Amino acid sequence: MAQQRWWRIIAESSKKKGWGEGRPLVVHRHSGSRQYGEAESERMIFSVTAKKLISYDSSTSDGKMWKHYDAFAQGLITLPLCIPGTAFYKCMQGRKNVMKMLKEILNERKKIEGRHESIDFLDVLIEEVKEDNPSMTENTALNLLFSLLFGSFDTTSSGITGMLKFLTDNPEALRELTEEHNNIRRRRADLNSEITWEEYKSMKFTSHVIHEALRLASITPMMFREAIEDVHIKGFAIPKESKIMICPSTVHLNPVVYEDPIHSIP
Repeated sequence: MAQQRWWRIIAESSKKKGWGEGRPLVVHRHSGSRQYGEAESERMIFSVTAKKLISYDSSTSDGKMWKHYDAFAQGLITLPLCIPGTAFYKCMQGRKNVMKMLKEILNERKKIEGRHESIDFLDVLIEEVKEDNPSMTENTALNLLFSLLFGSFDTTSSGITGMLKFLTDNPEALRELTEEHNNIRRRRADLNSEITWEEYKSMKFTSHVIHEALRLASITPMMFREAIEDVHIKGFAIPKESKIMICPSTVHLNPVVYEDPIHSIP
């Protein structure tokens, strides 16, 4: 039930705030970079997501939050030696600084009464925390914001790279994808208007392309879970409280499941 409420919160904030709001300015700001690559694409995606989720404009704050997130990402998979000077210490300091900034933004937002214009995800989270029976605490809300912002640029940039590669290898899929987007533009009264929620939901082939790209190049090489009860599957027994490492590619590239697992067929 809690997860359903969380998805409702995300969907509600998406409908209240324009999908493309702030995107053209951010893309224009980063498109002139002389060293445009994965790092710059990550920063661009972070700028768009931060604007969408918490109305944070990194261009007016010297990019402080991005710098802290970058420090966190750089030291995340390193020797967990938390002493000054190590990459892991910088990683933990980066997280601490981001959480502090998010806390300050949340406290400032809570002081504003009756914000009806340009409602964002943070506003909806605050409304949820104030409920009589909230699905999350304020601390949980802050951790959710931290995770969403981090996951947005860290995984999205990898996903986009994978999609570009597979579309390059599949001209027919690229033509169909282009046609779907052109059809949406043809139906608009204003060709320069931003994408709407209804247009987003109508992108069926685009959705297939995304899913197929993520199948072939998983943005999450492995996932860690804990068994909450004894599990018996195909003659194997997984005891309760066992730590499990899941490798998505073992399923995504399984020839038993997919007839041609290493080729993209959206």
